[in-house]
This record gives sequence, C-alpha cells and structure tokens, in this order.
Amino acid sequence: MKKSYLAIAVVSLLSYTSFSQAQSVSSDDVETLVVTANRFEQSIKNVITPVEVVTKEEIDSIQAKSLTEVLSRLPGIQVSGGGGIGQTKSVYVRGTNSSHVLMLLNGVRMGSATLGSGNFGSIPLTGIERIEYIRGSRAAVYGADAVGGVINIITDYQKGQKLSEFSVGVGSNSYRVGKVSSAGEISDKLWGKVVVNKENSDGFSASSTSGQEDDDGYENRDIVAELGGDITSKFSLRATAYYHDGHVEFDSPEESNKDVIISNFSVGAEYTGEQVRSSLTISENTDRDKTYDTGNDGTTQTDRQTINWQNLYKFNDIYSIGGGIDWYKSDISESTSTYEKTDQSNTGYYLMGFYDTDVVQAEANIRSDDNEEYGVNNTWQLGFAWAPASGYRLTASAGSAFKAPSLNDLYYPVTCFPSYGCYGGNADLKPEESESAEFGFEADLDIIQFRAALYQQEIKNLIVWGNIPDNVSEARIRGIELSGSFNTGVLDHNVILEYMDPEDRETGNQLVRRSKESVKWQVSYFGEAWQLDASYRYQGKSYDDADNDDKLGSYSLVDISAGYFVTDNITLRGKIENLLDKDYVVSKEYNTAERSYYATVSYQF
Repeated sequence: MKKSYLAIAVVSLLSYTSFSQAQSVSSDDVETLVVTANRFEQSIKNVITPVEVVTKEEIDSIQAKSLTEVLSRLPGIQVSGGGGIGQTKSVYVRGTNSSHVLMLLNGVRMGSATLGSGNFGSIPLTGIERIEYIRGSRAAVYGADAVGGVINIITDYQKGQKLSEFSVGVGSNSYRVGKVSSAGEISDKLWGKVVVNKENSDGFSASSTSGQEDDDGYENRDIVAELGGDITSKFSLRATAYYHDGHVEFDSPEESNKDVIISNFSVGAEYTGEQVRSSLTISENTDRDKTYDTGNDGTTQTDRQTINWQNLYKFNDIYSIGGGIDWYKSDISESTSTYEKTDQSNTGYYLMGFYDTDVVQAEANIRSDDNEEYGVNNTWQLGFAWAPASGYRLTASAGSAFKAPSLNDLYYPVTCFPSYGCYGGNADLKPEESESAEFGFEADLDIIQFRAALYQQEIKNLIVWGNIPDNVSEARIRGIELSGSFNTGVLDHNVILEYMDPEDRETGNQLVRRSKESVKWQVSYFGEAWQLDASYRYQGKSYDDADNDDKLGSYSLVDISAGYFVTDNITLRGKIENLLDKDYVVSKEYNTAERSYYATVSYQF
C-alpha cells in the first residue's frame, strides 16, 4: 500500500460537550447539546430542524464497522452500493441524491470536487466521538450541497474525558482489527487525544456481473490526533489531525485496485463570553483516489483550503443573532486527467436570527454564496416551533437550497469509449435549485417519545449525465416520517416508519435506487454486566435505472450484537450481521454480504 506524507487533520470550531441520543423533544436530566443545526452550541430542545445524534457509546454497542452501517439505522436515510467496506456507497437523505448531502468533519466541508459528494464508503469510524445528522435542507447555513441534509462527523476531544483503550477483533472473511487510543488532560489548561487503528479483510466478490469471483478485500490505516489548550477562561486554541490510508480491491471489470487518502489538518481559535461567541478555523484537506490495474489507471485528487469565521451575539435569553463568512478553494491540478480548469473558489456570507422561549422558538436565516464559476446564489430558511402544552411541540419550516455543479460536470475532459461513445463536461451548467417545506408534531410523554413529520421538496435544474451533462430534469419528493422511542420493562425500543414518493417529474418514474417504504426497529438492553442490541430493517422495492425497468426487490435484514463487561476494564463483544442470511440486492451489479460473525475484546485503563 502506498503511504502518504501529507499533513493531516481536522478541528472543530465549537466545543462539543454531550454524549446522548438526541431527540427533538427531550426530558433527559442531562441536557443534550448540538452544534450542527446552526453552527453554534445549543440545547437540542430549542432546535427546530430535526436532529439525530449517535454517540461513540452507541457505535460501540452496535459494533458498527463503517459509517454507512451507522447511517442506515437513522430516519430518512437509505444506503445504496454493494460490496464491502471501501466500495462506492451512496447515501440518500429523504430521497435526494447522494450528492445533495453535505458531509462535514468537525464542521469542515469534506469530499471530492470532481464528484461533488462525500466519500461515504471510505470514511472510517476511527476516533469518532459522535455523529450529528440534520435531515432537511440547510443551505442558508452551510451553502452549496446541503439540499437533503447535513452529516457532521465529530472527533473532538471532550473536556473532562480521561481514557486509554486497547482493542482487537476478528470476524468473517478474515476480518482483523486493532486499535489503540488515549485521551486526557495533559495539564490544567492543556488536553490531547490520539487514536491509531488498523483493519483489514479478505472481503467477498464486490461485482455480480464482471465474471470475477475473487474476493475483493481492503486494508485501512487511520490516525486521529488532537491538541488543545485554554489560553484564558474565555479563549481557547485547538488543532486536530485526521488521516485515512485505505487500499481497496474491486472489479472494473477485471481485478482492480484503489488507494484512498483522506486527510485534514485544521487549527482553530474560539472566544466564549457571556454574550459573544466567535470562532475562526483554517483547514486544509485532501481527498485522493488512485486506481490501477483497470486499463484506465489514474489519480483523482482534490486539495481544499477552507476558512470559517462565525459569530453569535446574545442580546438576552430570548433574542440572539449570528453570522459569518465561509471561504474555500478546491484544486484538482494533481489529478491525472487534464481539465480545462483545475480550481474553483467560493465565498459565502450568512446571517441568522433567533427567538427562543419555553413556548415559542423561531429562526430566520439568509445566505449569499459567490462562486467564481456560476455566480451568486442566495438561499433562505424560516423555522417556527410552538409548545401548546408541556411535552408537546408543533414545528414548521421552509427554505431554499442549491447544489453546485462538480468540476466533472463542468470540465470533465472529452473521453471516448468504443462501446459508449464520447463524454465530456458542460461549462454552461447551472446549479440545481430546491425549495422545501416541513410540518412536524413532537411529544415527550412518560411512556413514549414520538415525532411525526410531513415534508415536500422540489428540485429543479437537475444535472443528468448523457454524453454531455445538462440541466434537464426535475424531481418532487413527498414523504411522511413517524418515529418513536419507548420502554417495555428492561428493553428500550426505537421504531421508525417512513413512506415517501420520490418522483422524476419529467417521466413520472420513481427516482433511481430510492424505496418508497422503510421500517426500522431497534431494541436494546443495558444492564450492569450485559449490553444487547437487535435491529430490524425493511426496505421496499426500488429500481436500478431511470426507466424503472430493472426492479430491485424489497428485503428485510436482522442484526444482533452483545457485550459482556468481564471487569471494569475488560469488555467482550460479539455480533452477527444478516442473521437470517438473506440474499438481497441494493444495486444491480453488486453483491452484498452473507451472514457474518464478529468478535472483539477491549481493555480500558
């Protein structure tokens, strides 16, 4: 495997201080705080847009091995793309395209400028403290690409945390993993964290149509490191490094290989006063794919520099105002293909206003993005919440969003294939535009925590790739989400029921690889010595092509996992994925895993 000596890392602009499952209405004794909804720390009870939080403890409990495995359990998310870890994956939020989901790493924009989306299949779980997930457009806060939602992967050290851990694991397909981590306070004002992880597997054959029945394995090496300090009681500095070096085998259609480098290095400063909060972050990240043994070998690399400056001023406990500036520049000059233009810069200015009482919350956000390629795009967001009685809340929100054309969309060099003809970019493309609305009802009662939502989103100027990409398509997505959490004795239940109509307005067909029906049920038990988890997921039928000729059948999956606390320091865990050994398809040309077994042992000190 090739090694990279790039500087790496990631830093958060704000202080993240909570471990707990987030719900829109919460009565937990420990208040859950989130940062992704409006880019500053606030109680989740006061956030209007639906937010989910997955903590490190929950990830450990379900023994997830990939980001997409965690995301597939959440409301509004469907995952497509077969093969094992490291293979290409698509994450659809409320029926929008995978490129309509903005992926952040500690608040910093990630992903490929050529593809225009995050590398969901390659992001490891190493060092993650929690994942915050916003469903619904958030472009008035974050700018381009936040059409369907925002996924913020947070690795920041939690103040007060002191823990060192060593773990090893084995599993099906010759799976092996080893991890060492340590986090704690170095002095009264200085803290640090480091996590080192290595995992590999022989895998299984990713492609079902290439004729290559060989196993397609992977190997990952990951490092997360952080150093921070309090200069004064109100002013702090932080620097975080993140590095992923992966090797993946795949069929294209022959036996092929890919090396993946994802790295980020950021430094940040934050001032927190009684009324004013201000933070500045400067970061640099790289997303590189190098393919070989394909017959069309090459490297695709995005280097991105980012500067974020954000501010919040509280007039009092009710009124506050926020705003800031985002700047980033993406460069693909290190890629093998010769593009007409190899860089693109964007500057965004945003302003936010908030009204917050125990009964009513309201927000108004506006943003203007100035891109050197396609000009100025303005977006807006309005939200309102009303609690007519204790434990109940009604919410309403509406907003606009846009998806910027990727550099492949705009400038992909003309390339000809004997069987498919010639393909190239289109420099005259316009951004995809969207408007959405949502109405919600939330209840937090003694016996159940419940949320129901109705939403609609219309997307215009959808970019469709033919020989030359063009803005020719429109989509309308309508849906209903029902989610609830309740207890039956010692068991905790979390149930999600969803129905949506993801329609291509040009043809009336169902959008590709989007199911209309989805059911998710998770049951967990937390005892003094044992920890148990079982999950059921049903996905309705979908289609693998825009004409709806290639049907993908519905399927149901069951996973179970268990943890046993041998001592205060030693934990044994085991998991069975696809317990019923279902043969299912999420993408016509790719295989999925059979029943698989995994076991780990960890020692904390």
